[in-house]
Amino acid sequence: MSTSFSSLLNFFRWFSALLVILSHTRHLIFVDYKNIIDKNIFIKAFYFITGFGHEAVIIFFIISGFLVGGLTLEKWLTKIQYKIYLVDRFSRIYIVLIPAIFIGGGLDWLGSNYVNGSEIYTNSARYQTSSLGSVISTNLNFETLFGNALNLQNIFFPIFGSNGPLWSLANEWWYYIIFATLLSIFLDKRPLNKLFSASIAVTIILCLPFQITYMMLIWLLGVLILQFNKFKLPTLPTFISLIIFIIVLVISRLSHNPDNLTSPESDLIAFTRDMGFGVAFSLLLISCNSRGFYFPFSYIHKLLADFSYSIYLFHFPIFIFLMALSHDFLAINFMQQPNSNCALLFLGIILVIYILSYLISLITERHTKKLRKFILTKILH
Repeated sequence: MSTSFSSLLNFFRWFSALLVILSHTRHLIFVDYKNIIDKNIFIKAFYFITGFGHEAVIIFFIISGFLVGGLTLEKWLTKIQYKIYLVDRFSRIYIVLIPAIFIGGGLDWLGSNYVNGSEIYTNSARYQTSSLGSVISTNLNFETLFGNALNLQNIFFPIFGSNGPLWSLANEWWYYIIFATLLSIFLDKRPLNKLFSASIAVTIILCLPFQITYMMLIWLLGVLILQFNKFKLPTLPTFISLIIFIIVLVISRLSHNPDNLTSPESDLIAFTRDMGFGVAFSLLLISCNSRGFYFPFSYIHKLLADFSYSIYLFHFPIFIFLMALSHDFLAINFMQQPNSNCALLFLGIILVIYILSYLISLITERHTKKLRKFILTKILH
Protein backbone atom coordinates (compact mmCIF):
# COMPACT_ATOMS: atom_id res chain seq x y z
CA MET A 1 0.00 0.00 0.00
CA SER A 2 1.57 3.26 -1.14
CA THR A 3 1.99 6.31 1.07
CA SER A 4 -0.42 8.30 -1.07
CA PHE A 5 -3.10 5.60 -0.88
CA SER A 6 -2.63 5.33 2.88
CA SER A 7 -3.05 9.10 3.08
CA LEU A 8 -6.25 8.84 1.03
CA LEU A 9 -7.66 6.26 3.43
CA ASN A 10 -6.76 8.50 6.38
CA PHE A 11 -8.57 11.38 4.70
CA PHE A 12 -11.73 9.33 4.26
CA ARG A 13 -11.52 8.11 7.86
CA TRP A 14 -11.39 11.54 9.48
CA PHE A 15 -13.65 13.25 6.94
CA SER A 16 -16.32 10.56 7.34
CA ALA A 17 -16.21 11.04 11.11
CA LEU A 18 -16.69 14.77 10.57
CA LEU A 19 -19.70 14.15 8.30
CA VAL A 20 -21.32 12.04 11.01
CA ILE A 21 -20.80 14.77 13.60
CA LEU A 22 -22.13 17.46 11.27
CA SER A 23 -25.24 15.40 10.63
CA HIS A 24 -25.95 14.69 14.29
CA THR A 25 -25.35 18.22 15.55
CA ARG A 26 -27.38 19.84 12.80
CA HIS A 27 -30.42 17.65 13.50
CA LEU A 28 -30.83 18.93 17.04
CA ILE A 29 -29.64 22.53 16.73
CA PHE A 30 -31.58 23.42 13.58
CA VAL A 31 -35.12 22.55 12.50
CA ASP A 32 -35.62 19.90 9.85
CA TYR A 33 -35.33 21.11 6.28
CA LYS A 34 -39.04 20.77 5.59
CA ASN A 35 -39.79 23.23 8.44
CA ILE A 36 -37.46 26.02 7.27
CA ILE A 37 -39.21 29.30 6.48
CA ASP A 38 -36.52 30.91 4.30
CA LYS A 39 -34.86 28.31 2.06
CA ASN A 40 -32.16 30.35 0.33
CA ILE A 41 -29.26 28.80 -1.56
CA PHE A 42 -26.90 28.94 1.43
CA ILE A 43 -29.39 27.17 3.68
CA LYS A 44 -29.96 24.51 1.01
CA ALA A 45 -26.22 23.96 0.62
CA PHE A 46 -25.73 23.72 4.40
CA TYR A 47 -28.48 21.13 4.83
CA PHE A 48 -27.24 19.15 1.86
CA ILE A 49 -23.64 19.01 3.09
CA THR A 50 -24.67 18.09 6.64
CA GLY A 51 -26.81 15.18 5.48
CA PHE A 52 -24.13 12.66 4.54
CA GLY A 53 -23.93 10.87 7.89
CA HIS A 54 -25.33 7.60 6.54
CA GLU A 55 -22.98 7.53 3.56
CA ALA A 56 -20.08 8.22 5.92
CA VAL A 57 -20.87 5.04 7.87
CA ILE A 58 -20.88 3.02 4.64
CA ILE A 59 -17.41 4.41 3.92
CA PHE A 60 -16.31 3.36 7.42
CA PHE A 61 -17.46 -0.19 6.80
CA ILE A 62 -15.66 -0.50 3.47
CA ILE A 63 -12.40 0.92 4.81
CA SER A 64 -12.70 -1.47 7.77
CA GLY A 65 -13.25 -4.36 5.36
CA PHE A 66 -10.12 -3.33 3.47
CA LEU A 67 -7.84 -2.73 6.47
CA VAL A 68 -9.08 -5.63 8.60
CA GLY A 69 -10.52 -8.20 6.22
CA GLY A 70 -8.31 -7.65 3.20
CA LEU A 71 -5.02 -7.52 5.06
CA THR A 72 -5.99 -10.43 7.32
CA LEU A 73 -6.76 -12.58 4.29
CA GLU A 74 -3.29 -11.84 2.90
CA LYS A 75 -1.67 -12.87 6.18
CA TRP A 76 -3.75 -16.01 6.65
CA LEU A 77 -2.93 -17.26 3.18
CA THR A 78 0.56 -17.74 4.58
CA LYS A 79 -0.26 -18.65 8.18
CA ILE A 80 -3.51 -18.74 10.16
CA GLN A 81 -3.17 -16.74 13.38
CA TYR A 82 -6.37 -16.92 15.44
CA LYS A 83 -4.96 -15.54 18.69
CA ILE A 84 -3.19 -12.58 17.13
CA TYR A 85 -6.26 -11.72 15.06
CA LEU A 86 -8.59 -11.75 18.06
CA VAL A 87 -6.15 -9.77 20.20
CA ASP A 88 -5.77 -7.18 17.43
CA ARG A 89 -9.51 -6.77 17.04
CA PHE A 90 -10.19 -6.79 20.80
CA SER A 91 -7.50 -4.17 21.44
CA ARG A 92 -8.71 -1.90 18.66
CA ILE A 93 -12.39 -2.01 19.63
CA TYR A 94 -12.37 -2.22 23.41
CA ILE A 95 -9.70 0.29 24.32
CA VAL A 96 -12.16 2.98 23.18
CA LEU A 97 -15.50 1.20 23.60
CA ILE A 98 -15.32 0.60 27.36
CA PRO A 99 -14.29 4.21 28.21
CA ALA A 100 -16.97 5.46 25.79
CA ILE A 101 -19.64 3.45 27.57
CA PHE A 102 -18.64 4.67 31.04
CA ILE A 103 -17.84 8.29 30.16
CA GLY A 104 -20.90 8.58 27.94
CA GLY A 105 -23.03 6.96 30.62
CA GLY A 106 -21.60 9.31 33.22
CA LEU A 107 -22.50 12.36 31.15
CA ASP A 108 -25.99 10.95 30.58
CA TRP A 109 -26.45 10.37 34.31
CA LEU A 110 -25.34 13.91 35.13
CA GLY A 111 -27.58 15.32 32.43
CA SER A 112 -30.59 13.25 33.47
CA ASN A 113 -30.29 14.35 37.10
CA TYR A 114 -29.01 17.93 36.92
CA VAL A 115 -29.47 19.54 33.48
CA ASN A 116 -32.67 18.10 32.09
CA GLY A 117 -34.77 21.22 31.81
CA SER A 118 -35.14 20.51 28.10
CA GLU A 119 -36.29 16.93 28.86
CA ILE A 120 -33.76 15.72 26.29
CA TYR A 121 -32.86 12.81 28.55
CA THR A 122 -36.36 11.80 29.61
CA ASN A 123 -38.55 12.80 26.66
CA SER A 124 -36.29 12.84 23.61
CA ALA A 125 -39.16 11.89 21.28
CA ARG A 126 -40.52 15.44 21.55
CA TYR A 127 -37.64 16.63 19.38
CA GLN A 128 -38.42 14.12 16.62
CA THR A 129 -34.84 13.69 15.53
CA SER A 130 -33.56 10.45 14.00
CA SER A 131 -30.41 10.76 16.10
CA LEU A 132 -32.35 9.90 19.27
CA GLY A 133 -34.26 6.70 18.77
CA SER A 134 -35.18 5.99 22.42
CA VAL A 135 -35.53 7.59 25.83
CA ILE A 136 -32.01 8.04 27.18
CA SER A 137 -32.75 7.73 30.89
CA THR A 138 -34.52 4.37 30.57
CA ASN A 139 -31.42 2.77 29.03
CA LEU A 140 -29.01 3.78 31.79
CA ASN A 141 -28.91 0.49 33.66
CA PHE A 142 -26.37 -2.24 34.34
CA GLU A 143 -28.10 -4.80 32.12
CA THR A 144 -27.91 -2.53 29.06
CA LEU A 145 -24.35 -1.49 29.92
CA PHE A 146 -23.32 -5.14 30.11
CA GLY A 147 -25.04 -5.95 26.82
CA ASN A 148 -23.31 -3.06 25.04
CA ALA A 149 -19.95 -4.08 26.50
CA LEU A 150 -20.48 -7.44 24.78
CA ASN A 151 -21.44 -5.65 21.53
CA LEU A 152 -24.98 -6.98 21.66
CA GLN A 153 -26.65 -3.59 21.24
CA ASN A 154 -29.48 -3.62 18.71
CA ILE A 155 -29.30 -7.42 18.82
CA PHE A 156 -30.48 -8.40 22.31
CA PHE A 157 -30.14 -5.06 24.09
CA PRO A 158 -30.95 -1.41 23.35
CA ILE A 159 -28.25 1.24 22.95
CA PHE A 160 -26.75 2.27 26.28
CA GLY A 161 -27.77 5.83 27.18
CA SER A 162 -27.57 8.42 24.42
CA ASN A 163 -24.71 6.87 22.45
CA GLY A 164 -26.59 5.96 19.27
CA PRO A 165 -23.40 5.48 17.17
CA LEU A 166 -22.68 2.35 19.22
CA TRP A 167 -24.95 0.48 16.80
CA SER A 168 -22.17 0.32 14.22
CA LEU A 169 -19.70 -1.15 16.74
CA ALA A 170 -21.91 -4.21 17.12
CA ASN A 171 -21.86 -4.58 13.33
CA GLU A 172 -18.08 -4.26 13.18
CA TRP A 173 -17.38 -6.70 16.00
CA TRP A 174 -19.56 -9.50 14.62
CA TYR A 175 -18.24 -8.93 11.11
CA TYR A 176 -14.77 -9.53 12.52
CA ILE A 177 -15.86 -12.80 14.16
CA ILE A 178 -17.85 -14.07 11.16
CA PHE A 179 -15.02 -13.21 8.78
CA ALA A 180 -12.51 -15.15 10.86
CA THR A 181 -14.80 -18.18 10.89
CA LEU A 182 -15.28 -17.99 7.12
CA LEU A 183 -11.53 -17.83 6.56
CA SER A 184 -11.12 -20.81 8.86
CA ILE A 185 -13.65 -22.83 6.86
CA PHE A 186 -11.77 -22.21 3.62
CA LEU A 187 -8.15 -22.03 4.79
CA ASP A 188 -7.80 -24.25 7.86
CA LYS A 189 -6.91 -27.81 6.86
CA ARG A 190 -8.06 -29.33 10.17
CA PRO A 191 -11.61 -30.79 9.83
CA LEU A 192 -12.59 -30.14 13.45
CA ASN A 193 -11.59 -26.49 13.15
CA LYS A 194 -13.65 -26.18 9.97
CA LEU A 195 -16.68 -27.73 11.65
CA PHE A 196 -16.30 -25.59 14.76
CA SER A 197 -15.93 -22.40 12.70
CA ALA A 198 -18.95 -23.28 10.55
CA SER A 199 -21.04 -23.85 13.68
CA ILE A 200 -20.04 -20.46 15.11
CA ALA A 201 -20.72 -18.67 11.82
CA VAL A 202 -24.18 -20.21 11.38
CA THR A 203 -25.13 -19.52 15.01
CA ILE A 204 -24.08 -15.87 14.86
CA ILE A 205 -25.76 -15.22 11.51
CA LEU A 206 -29.03 -16.76 12.75
CA CYS A 207 -28.94 -14.54 15.84
CA LEU A 208 -28.17 -11.29 14.03
CA PRO A 209 -30.94 -9.03 12.71
CA PHE A 210 -31.24 -9.04 8.93
CA GLN A 211 -30.03 -5.45 8.62
CA ILE A 212 -26.73 -6.26 10.32
CA THR A 213 -26.26 -9.37 8.19
CA TYR A 214 -26.86 -7.73 4.81
CA MET A 215 -24.55 -4.84 5.66
CA MET A 216 -21.72 -7.33 6.03
CA LEU A 217 -21.87 -7.73 2.25
CA ILE A 218 -20.94 -4.05 2.06
CA TRP A 219 -18.10 -4.64 4.55
CA LEU A 220 -16.85 -7.48 2.35
CA LEU A 221 -16.49 -5.07 -0.56
CA GLY A 222 -13.46 -3.71 1.27
CA VAL A 223 -11.96 -7.21 1.35
CA LEU A 224 -12.35 -7.51 -2.43
CA ILE A 225 -10.47 -4.25 -3.09
CA LEU A 226 -7.12 -5.71 -2.16
CA GLN A 227 -7.78 -8.91 -4.09
CA PHE A 228 -8.82 -6.92 -7.16
CA ASN A 229 -5.49 -5.11 -7.21
CA LYS A 230 -3.52 -8.24 -6.27
CA PHE A 231 -4.55 -9.99 -9.48
CA LYS A 232 -4.01 -6.78 -11.49
CA LEU A 233 -7.46 -6.80 -13.03
CA PRO A 234 -8.40 -3.91 -15.33
CA THR A 235 -9.46 -0.76 -13.48
CA LEU A 236 -11.19 2.45 -14.43
CA PRO A 237 -9.17 5.64 -14.77
CA THR A 238 -9.15 7.44 -11.43
CA PHE A 239 -10.94 10.48 -12.88
CA ILE A 240 -13.77 8.33 -14.25
CA SER A 241 -14.18 6.42 -11.00
CA LEU A 242 -14.24 9.73 -9.10
CA ILE A 243 -17.04 11.05 -11.32
CA ILE A 244 -19.04 7.83 -10.82
CA PHE A 245 -18.50 8.06 -7.06
CA ILE A 246 -19.71 11.67 -6.89
CA ILE A 247 -22.80 10.92 -9.00
CA VAL A 248 -23.76 7.90 -6.90
CA LEU A 249 -23.00 9.85 -3.71
CA VAL A 250 -25.44 12.59 -4.70
CA ILE A 251 -28.09 10.05 -5.70
CA SER A 252 -27.68 8.26 -2.38
CA ARG A 253 -27.94 11.54 -0.46
CA LEU A 254 -31.09 12.62 -2.27
CA SER A 255 -32.75 9.22 -1.87
CA HIS A 256 -31.78 8.90 1.78
CA ASN A 257 -33.10 12.09 3.32
CA PRO A 258 -34.40 11.57 6.88
CA ASP A 259 -35.89 15.07 6.85
CA ASN A 260 -38.31 14.18 4.08
CA LEU A 261 -39.09 10.51 4.73
CA THR A 262 -42.82 10.03 5.24
CA SER A 263 -42.62 6.30 5.95
CA PRO A 264 -39.86 3.76 6.66
CA GLU A 265 -38.24 2.35 3.55
CA SER A 266 -37.94 -1.39 2.93
CA ASP A 267 -34.76 -3.32 3.67
CA LEU A 268 -34.45 -4.14 -0.04
CA ILE A 269 -34.46 -0.47 -1.06
CA ALA A 270 -31.99 0.42 1.69
CA PHE A 271 -29.69 -2.45 0.75
CA THR A 272 -29.79 -1.62 -2.96
CA ARG A 273 -28.91 2.01 -2.33
CA ASP A 274 -26.17 1.22 0.18
CA MET A 275 -24.65 -1.51 -1.96
CA GLY A 276 -24.67 0.78 -5.01
CA PHE A 277 -22.87 3.47 -3.07
CA GLY A 278 -20.47 0.90 -1.62
CA VAL A 279 -19.59 -0.40 -5.08
CA ALA A 280 -18.96 3.13 -6.35
CA PHE A 281 -16.67 3.92 -3.42
CA SER A 282 -14.87 0.59 -3.82
CA LEU A 283 -14.26 1.29 -7.52
CA LEU A 284 -12.70 4.62 -6.54
CA LEU A 285 -10.38 2.94 -4.02
CA ILE A 286 -9.47 0.22 -6.52
CA SER A 287 -8.54 2.84 -9.12
CA CYS A 288 -6.51 4.88 -6.64
CA ASN A 289 -4.72 1.82 -5.26
CA SER A 290 -3.72 0.50 -8.68
CA ARG A 291 -2.57 3.75 -10.24
CA GLY A 292 0.08 6.18 -9.09
CA PHE A 293 -1.29 9.45 -7.74
CA TYR A 294 -0.32 12.20 -5.34
CA PHE A 295 -2.49 12.95 -2.31
CA PRO A 296 -1.09 15.91 -0.33
CA PHE A 297 -1.03 16.79 3.38
CA SER A 298 -0.43 13.22 4.55
CA TYR A 299 0.66 14.35 8.03
CA ILE A 300 -2.58 16.27 8.64
CA HIS A 301 -4.72 13.38 7.41
CA LYS A 302 -2.91 10.94 9.68
CA LEU A 303 -3.17 13.27 12.68
CA LEU A 304 -6.93 13.62 12.26
CA ALA A 305 -7.48 9.96 11.39
CA ASP A 306 -5.56 8.75 14.44
CA PHE A 307 -8.36 9.86 16.78
CA SER A 308 -11.32 9.58 14.39
CA TYR A 309 -12.51 6.42 16.18
CA SER A 310 -12.58 8.29 19.50
CA ILE A 311 -14.49 11.17 17.91
CA TYR A 312 -17.04 8.79 16.49
CA LEU A 313 -17.61 6.95 19.76
CA PHE A 314 -17.57 9.90 22.17
CA HIS A 315 -19.17 12.73 20.20
CA PHE A 316 -22.84 12.03 20.77
CA PRO A 317 -22.99 11.87 24.60
CA ILE A 318 -20.75 14.96 24.70
CA PHE A 319 -23.01 16.73 22.20
CA ILE A 320 -26.22 15.91 24.09
CA PHE A 321 -24.70 17.06 27.39
CA LEU A 322 -23.48 20.35 25.86
CA MET A 323 -26.92 20.96 24.35
CA ALA A 324 -28.56 20.31 27.71
CA LEU A 325 -26.16 22.76 29.37
CA SER A 326 -26.85 25.36 26.67
CA HIS A 327 -30.58 25.01 27.20
CA ASP A 328 -30.52 25.26 31.01
CA PHE A 329 -27.82 27.92 31.46
CA LEU A 330 -27.97 29.95 28.23
CA ALA A 331 -31.70 29.54 27.50
CA ILE A 332 -30.99 28.19 24.01
CA ASN A 333 -33.88 26.18 22.58
CA PHE A 334 -33.37 23.15 20.38
CA MET A 335 -34.28 22.88 16.68
CA GLN A 336 -34.41 26.56 15.77
CA GLN A 337 -34.70 28.32 12.44
CA PRO A 338 -31.21 28.91 10.99
CA ASN A 339 -29.63 32.06 12.42
CA SER A 340 -26.20 33.39 13.36
CA ASN A 341 -26.47 32.42 17.04
CA CYS A 342 -27.30 28.83 16.15
CA ALA A 343 -24.44 28.79 13.66
CA LEU A 344 -22.01 29.89 16.38
CA LEU A 345 -23.40 27.25 18.74
CA PHE A 346 -23.06 24.65 15.98
CA LEU A 347 -19.39 25.51 15.32
CA GLY A 348 -18.56 25.90 19.00
CA ILE A 349 -19.96 22.51 19.98
CA ILE A 350 -18.12 20.77 17.14
CA LEU A 351 -14.87 22.43 18.24
CA VAL A 352 -15.39 21.32 21.85
CA ILE A 353 -16.20 17.77 20.69
CA TYR A 354 -12.95 17.63 18.72
CA ILE A 355 -10.85 18.97 21.60
CA LEU A 356 -12.36 16.62 24.19
CA SER A 357 -12.23 13.61 21.86
CA TYR A 358 -8.58 14.28 21.08
CA LEU A 359 -7.71 14.55 24.77
CA ILE A 360 -9.58 11.33 25.51
CA SER A 361 -7.80 9.59 22.63
CA LEU A 362 -4.45 10.37 24.28
CA ILE A 363 -5.32 7.94 27.08
CA THR A 364 -7.31 5.45 24.99
CA GLU A 365 -6.87 5.08 21.25
CA ARG A 366 -3.23 6.13 21.23
CA HIS A 367 -2.35 3.16 23.46
CA THR A 368 -3.90 0.46 21.28
CA LYS A 369 -0.53 -1.06 20.41
CA LYS A 370 0.50 -1.12 24.08
CA LEU A 371 -2.68 -2.94 25.04
CA ARG A 372 -2.15 -5.42 22.20
CA LYS A 373 1.44 -6.07 23.31
CA PHE A 374 0.38 -6.44 26.95
CA ILE A 375 -2.27 -9.04 26.10
CA LEU A 376 0.09 -10.98 23.85
CA THR A 377 3.03 -11.01 26.28
CA LYS A 378 1.38 -11.10 29.70
CA ILE A 379 -1.82 -13.05 29.13
CA LEU A 380 -1.34 -15.34 26.14
CA HIS A 381 2.26 -16.38 26.89
